[in-house]
Amino acid sequence: MKIIHLSDFHLNKEILASNHKRILDALIKDVEQFEIGDDSILIFSGDFLNCGGKNMNSLEENNFNVFKRLVFDPIYEKFPNLKNRTFFCAGNHDIDRSAIKATHKAVKESLIRDEKNRQQIYKELRNDNVVGFEKYNEFASEFYNNFEGDKDISNLESNFSFDLNGCKVGISSLNSSFLCYDDNDRGNILIFEEQIKESIELIGECDVKIAVLHHPIDFFHETEKEKIQKILEKEYDLVFVGHTHKVKQEFKQTLNGICFFSNGKSLNGEESEKIDYINGYTIIDYIPNQTLKVHLRNYSNICNKFIPNNEYGNNEGIYEVSINKNIDNEKEKTLEISDDFKIFLNDAGVDFTHKYR
Repeated sequence: MKIIHLSDFHLNKEILASNHKRILDALIKDVEQFEIGDDSILIFSGDFLNCGGKNMNSLEENNFNVFKRLVFDPIYEKFPNLKNRTFFCAGNHDIDRSAIKATHKAVKESLIRDEKNRQQIYKELRNDNVVGFEKYNEFASEFYNNFEGDKDISNLESNFSFDLNGCKVGISSLNSSFLCYDDNDRGNILIFEEQIKESIELIGECDVKIAVLHHPIDFFHETEKEKIQKILEKEYDLVFVGHTHKVKQEFKQTLNGICFFSNGKSLNGEESEKIDYINGYTIIDYIPNQTLKVHLRNYSNICNKFIPNNEYGNNEGIYEVSINKNIDNEKEKTLEISDDFKIFLNDAGVDFTHKYR
């Protein structure tokens, strides 16, 4: 299985700016070398738009459809196999903050302060419109109209399962941005525990389970952070996030489970001395229960192309991990003594007893 992980494009206009055009053209050219085929999927971990698309003037077209036309469609033109194998989540820049009222902010404060009402509010939000995400949810629903596989799309989480060359793959798209009413995300946002539990009910039997969300775990409120971390580690094989615009790859083998976390770089095309990140993306070759091979790519403004990110792994920006997900499921091994050896011990006059018996 090959996974292309993109994140944080931040489309600012209804046409591609020159910096975005250079990035996209270079991306498509770079991806060609990785032999994208029937075993490949594309993951985008949020921030389609910049500032909710407030600078876009596409009055007759959903801004997310503009993104699809300008960004996804050129990718599909070169790699048509990805068209029905693209999975994404909403980012904090994808919310329309002009829709946020004082009552919504009061509900958020109540949710953050008090855990008691979270389950009930989750149920209401899952079935009703999530304020500020009406256009995004409309886009997501239309995007997956012709999805070839099983799907369950809701306002807070969407789940998909499909066959990929004989492997049953399940993907959960989790909205971690539904409370991003301002720029103060860290410690002030939530993912409901129910979002993940509902997802696992739907894709739990899949051979490979993947979660896509915008925010890294340490951005969640302290009451949810540890719980969400444990559930993701236990239930998913791969977790893809964005938001920070900085690469961070972690392979965790804990008592909870074995899970790979990929924090994607941005593709916003910004070039400034004020920013401390470089545009980039990641491609992962994944053989379930065997190996994980990560290709880290950086965009070079000087060369106008993507090059290996050799800050990690080898000089080609590659590192590999061996996986054994069955390590904790091996049957308990018992000592068996042959009859011949028992006779030998008896003849030798040896008397073995268990120290607790």
